[in-house]
Amino acid sequence: MKKTIKILLIILGFTIALAISSNIIDPDFGWHLRFGKEFWQDGVFPYRDTATWTFFGQTRVNHEWGSGLIFWLVFASGGYFILLIALSLAVWAAFLIVQKIFQRALSIPALAVAVISLWSVKHIIVMRPAMLTPLFLVWLWWTLEKLPARRAYYWWPLIIWLWSILHGSWILAFIVIGIYLVGNLIPLILPKLKRGLKEWNIATVKRVILWSIISALAVMVNPYGPRVWQEVLGYFTQNYYQNHITEWLPSYTFPIFWHTLVLAGVAIPLAWLAWQKKKLNWPQLLMFAAFFISGMEYKRNMLLFALVGSPLLGGAVIAAGEIVIRLSGWKKFMTNWPRLCLEFFGLAAALFLVLFYGIKIRFHPDIWTDRALINYDYLPYDATQFFKKEVGNRRVRVYNEFSWGGYLSWEAPNALLFLDGRGAATWMLGEQSALAVSQKINYQSGGLATLNQNRVQYVFIKKANFFRSAHPDSINQLIFTKSDLAKIHDPSSTQLEKDLAQNSNWKLIYSDDRAVIWRQPPDSNTSSDTSS
Repeated sequence: MKKTIKILLIILGFTIALAISSNIIDPDFGWHLRFGKEFWQDGVFPYRDTATWTFFGQTRVNHEWGSGLIFWLVFASGGYFILLIALSLAVWAAFLIVQKIFQRALSIPALAVAVISLWSVKHIIVMRPAMLTPLFLVWLWWTLEKLPARRAYYWWPLIIWLWSILHGSWILAFIVIGIYLVGNLIPLILPKLKRGLKEWNIATVKRVILWSIISALAVMVNPYGPRVWQEVLGYFTQNYYQNHITEWLPSYTFPIFWHTLVLAGVAIPLAWLAWQKKKLNWPQLLMFAAFFISGMEYKRNMLLFALVGSPLLGGAVIAAGEIVIRLSGWKKFMTNWPRLCLEFFGLAAALFLVLFYGIKIRFHPDIWTDRALINYDYLPYDATQFFKKEVGNRRVRVYNEFSWGGYLSWEAPNALLFLDGRGAATWMLGEQSALAVSQKINYQSGGLATLNQNRVQYVFIKKANFFRSAHPDSINQLIFTKSDLAKIHDPSSTQLEKDLAQNSNWKLIYSDDRAVIWRQPPDSNTSSDTSS
């Protein structure tokens, strides 16, 4: 029965990941597919932008180019649901492997903790290349934990190169190696601080530095060469997007996803206890602290904190169980019948949860025609269908809602957009980020004049008072005042909307509960060319 429970828990973790990801669509999925389609159908690597009027024809670095190629290939041949299965397996495999790094066997407590840790970050799990990050992170972590007994750094060029072609989070590899390097230098420099737990010697430190350099060079083996380093490092030099995109906001700001905060509240004292008992070495403690801070500063990184903290929780649960059994004489009372009853209860609970999440899995014959899901995720399905008919095959310039850019990029490929998710951090218009310019157009005077100067023909934005996020749950209602929530959920009209309504040249041609589309009649100042 124990073996059956283990199997059900493994199935449960995968089912939870699939159920969650199948009920949400990432707007950026559209431009990932478009990138891959341009490569596989046109036979050329799309170095230059073809989707926007702000950057049309300019070279750009797609730090997720490999994912785009794979996404389109799988989507065109097997469908969207196959991609969901693959990404869900990748995420869940990471939570299993990280337990196996620190435990000899995947016990029931360890599996239960892995399931709970995964469930705590359900707000982050979505079908996107970033879901591959946990798997590469634990693969690299496994090699670091094998040092110095095994020379596992030979794997690094392969791991980091594969990681670098799929998602820009590959920079984490060097951060994690740096954490382990610093953690092992501490006892080398200060012998009094030795923990006696898999500490490196000077020779290992030198080899780690050497193979890090080799891996950094391996990253440059890609269609963009060394520019991929410039692109990813640009995320550290630009910070505007970190204050205006929800997933990059701190975890203690609205909306608060309290599940991960509860997980952190349990993990922190356990980490301190493990440190006191000399169950953690310096690199492991620094790893835990770094990802906790990162998770608190950026909501999206709570996934990685849950991953890093789960083996600590798993080990603590196992150790606590052993203590309880030893001190309470539990084995004396656990005769066959009580033991069988407890196992049967665990079996029934695991089976119920598998069925509960199993029926929540959404099967997609065609994700782009799933009106209910697209509307559920605050994307403008009806408005987009209208816009496609309105534009037809014409090449027009559109000023669009930033968060809808990826969706519109796929659904209306003939329209040239202002911006989509590709340029959130690194695309610049003059000395300002494109995202910052977008906010100025929306909220400051002169925005409509800027659009007229750039011969924009359509404005496709969210309707006033439409909030693109779920209404607050009971926990958020307790934390934030009613007046604060009212400001968030009942925002006033943007300056751009007011200016459009007062301008006789612009005509409102579409309006529903979430989107408005304005059109300016074509004339000599609004030609359909592609020059910026």
